Amino acid sequence: MKKWKCLVCGYIHEGDEPPEKCPVCGADASQFEELIEEDAPAEEAPAEAEPAEAAPVEEAPVEAAPVEEPAAEEAAVEEAKEEEASPEPAPEEEAPKAEESVQEAPAEEAPLKKWRCTVCNYIHEGPEPPEICPVCGADKSKFVEFKDGDEIPSRKKKAPPKEEDKPAEEIKETYKVEESIGRDSTPEPEPLSFIEKYDAWLSLLTQHHAHPIAVHIPNGLVPIAVIFMVLSMLFHSQSLGQAYFYNMIAVLLAMPWVLFTGYVDWQRVYNGASTSVFNSKIVCGLIVAGIAFIVVVWRLFQPDILMPGASGRFFFALLNFIMVGAAGYAGFQGGKLVFNK
Repeated sequence: MKKWKCLVCGYIHEGDEPPEKCPVCGADASQFEELIEEDAPAEEAPAEAEPAEAAPVEEAPVEAAPVEEPAAEEAAVEEAKEEEASPEPAPEEEAPKAEESVQEAPAEEAPLKKWRCTVCNYIHEGPEPPEICPVCGADKSKFVEFKDGDEIPSRKKKAPPKEEDKPAEEIKETYKVEESIGRDSTPEPEPLSFIEKYDAWLSLLTQHHAHPIAVHIPNGLVPIAVIFMVLSMLFHSQSLGQAYFYNMIAVLLAMPWVLFTGYVDWQRVYNGASTSVFNSKIVCGLIVAGIAFIVVVWRLFQPDILMPGASGRFFFALLNFIMVGAAGYAGFQGGKLVFNK
């Protein structure tokens, strides 16, 4: 039985072929690689050595057979001399096999390399990096070799260097400036520019996880609003339709902040990498914001849109179901990035 390893979660599958989907992480068959056992060459070596040991056993009865006539003895002696003089083909045939086994051994015993995705820090084990990162969707060019002992770089913005880390020349220059000003007078710090204050504010948003907090508003209210919509359509209830409307107003007001904080994290944490994961999150966010605006305005101009006989009633409901799917898929992709799976 062959063994297959999932490159995403490390699950081991036994069988002639890899499974269509990993039962642990759901990766497809292309994410499985065959595990080659290292004990195979050692088991084949004794099998090849057995024919060489069996050869003398077949010749032993010929030497020990009793010969009654002198002519037969002379013929046997002459045959033995001819065999000694003639080259033996057996060692020549076995030599290439030994060389082949020596050449194959390093390929099987070669250690697996580790590769780190520079976008999301996903670690991949294998002789080569994957074509596409299973976490963030980055291509092969975004992977670098990762060796044991290497530190995974932080995705947060680096702080300015301290005075201890500055060169000695810079420290001397600042000391001279302070002497020229005088011991009694203390220089006032220069006020920060608007760009510096704005950059510091963006750093605080990333540091305190503003986007994951903000995205909980639409992810929580959109499903609740759609449930109120369905109940209002089933029971012809205006009060449930009003509850749906209030929830959608909250979603519409939250979406600009969700999109802005998501863009900040994308640029500052993931360096604005254009991959399938980030592109799909952006598209889904725009879909949720656009549909929320449409249904709120529609409900304002047609308050009885959920009641029986209203024109466009089922198309209105279809827009809401599309909005739920887009919000759920965006949350799923965000979970892959946060948990690195």
